[in-house]
Amino acid sequence: MEKLMLFGAGREAEKYIGYLRTIGVEPVGIADNDPAKWGSSLCGYPVVSPDTIKDRDCKVMISCNYKQELSAQLEKMGLLSRLISFEPLFRQTIEQSIRNGYAASSPVVPGHTPCILIDAFDGIGWGGMEMWSYHTGMELSKRGYPVFIYGSDWQERRDAATETHILRFPLERGDFWRTTERILKDMERRLPFTLLNNWTVHVFAAAYILKQKYPEAVKIVSFVHNDCAALYEKQSVWQDASDWIAGVSRRITKKLHTVCNIPEHKLCYKENFVRQFCEKRPAGRKPGDPLRIGWGARLEVLQKRADRLPEFLTALEEAGIDYQMEVAGDGPCFEMLRDAVNTCGRQDRVFLRGCLKPEEMQEFWNRQHIYMNISEYEGSSLAMLEAMSCGAVPVVTDVSGTDEFVQPSETGFRFAVGDYPAAAAHIRMLYDDEQLRMRMAENGQKTVREKCRFEDYVSYIEQFAKWQRGRLDGDCLLE
Repeated sequence: MEKLMLFGAGREAEKYIGYLRTIGVEPVGIADNDPAKWGSSLCGYPVVSPDTIKDRDCKVMISCNYKQELSAQLEKMGLLSRLISFEPLFRQTIEQSIRNGYAASSPVVPGHTPCILIDAFDGIGWGGMEMWSYHTGMELSKRGYPVFIYGSDWQERRDAATETHILRFPLERGDFWRTTERILKDMERRLPFTLLNNWTVHVFAAAYILKQKYPEAVKIVSFVHNDCAALYEKQSVWQDASDWIAGVSRRITKKLHTVCNIPEHKLCYKENFVRQFCEKRPAGRKPGDPLRIGWGARLEVLQKRADRLPEFLTALEEAGIDYQMEVAGDGPCFEMLRDAVNTCGRQDRVFLRGCLKPEEMQEFWNRQHIYMNISEYEGSSLAMLEAMSCGAVPVVTDVSGTDEFVQPSETGFRFAVGDYPAAAAHIRMLYDDEQLRMRMAENGQKTVREKCRFEDYVSYIEQFAKWQRGRLDGDCLLE
């Protein structure tokens, strides 16, 4: 192929380099917007300013998670026509391995009990998606299914009973096939199986290769956990590889049909779950008490926009709201937020609690009057559902997973991304009218209890394990 420049010199770029090397593609360099990285190297490739792309006769591939932002930057530079996607090349890599006879040749053991395999390998540790995998897998195991969760060796260890279900493999950065081959060999011993695919990278690649050799012994269910362009591109390229594709929200499920042209009979959807409902009534607020607002998320710029939290606080103050905010989470923005709180004299209003344990989060939400989220995009926020189950009224950006649960003036409020004055106006309404806030809190608890029973959700997942075909009993593509 033509010469190629990567755009984004971070952790993701190492993965891209490993994939590209397997098909004989060597980038000429890596562009990055951070001047501190210019002149350094990553995996042996020079890191340069994006301005140098104009002077190179090369295509560009975005090698980080900021695809929309960098695509817009390339368009402003007049270079959008040079942009190519990774996913078609990734599929080319896998298909070439199959043509080369990459799959091993052990026979399927007749009568072997089908396994459920869950992909939690390429994640961030034990975040929302990984906890989804853990809770779902453990409940399926209790129902008698052989369940194994693929994880990496750097992820935090779980309790001894759970670890018996986790298959840990090293992630060889820059060597895609070495990692994938180890997983593939383990998978082949577990045939037949149903894979709950979350990442469409190493674990998925191993399963897809085996599916070509043993089509009746491998079923793949791909879950789309976020409403972002990169995931829709993955499903567009790989839709024929999955037996079913499940969106975690109505909005995502619709887009899989309208944007990716995935046929309705392959699409499934069920509202996300709350692991344990709160038995307490929503926290009341006495006259003169501050309004307690909770944030629970990773403190990072990408998706969560934690960097804009100070703007949100300013909007609250300009609206004349007496508030206290607790922030549960950690990440790259923690120090910045701490400095912003101290600089603006908000130490008695904003409390950074750090990363709380899962068992501490219910008590955290029990204390809050308001659940707040300013994300640019989501899938279906488990934090929001847990907060609502505890009686916190959601005031959130109008992103995927909110319209099922947040009905204006009934269970919460939605506002446009970045419109913090509108968010503050909604919160001011709840601040002024405690009766309204309590009614909405109780409505939210009821809504979540009706839609988000953990047992119902696992029964939905269980259908895939029963090797059912066609439409399932959960909601499929929605009107």
